[in-house]
Amino acid sequence: MNFWRGVFSDGDQPSFSRIATGMIVAFSLGWVTHLVWHNHTLPDTMTMAGLTAFMVSPYALNAAKNAATSFSPTNGQNSGVK
Repeated sequence: MNFWRGVFSDGDQPSFSRIATGMIVAFSLGWVTHLVWHNHTLPDTMTMAGLTAFMVSPYALNAAKNAATSFSPTNGQNSGVK
């Protein structure tokens, strides 16, 4: 249980972006499985690229936000910026 708590948390805090990414991945796996089952072929490359970008977008936005706020002079961690 601690493993899953660690997977879906960011620094011992619940992480919506990781939970949302997990839910989107589960939905996408079901959707692609449905498409393959009915069409008997994999979706084209552009569809898979778009789906991949959609799957990682919550986590990527959170990582970008954390990177941008780490450079903030009010954060206190970046003492070199005055």
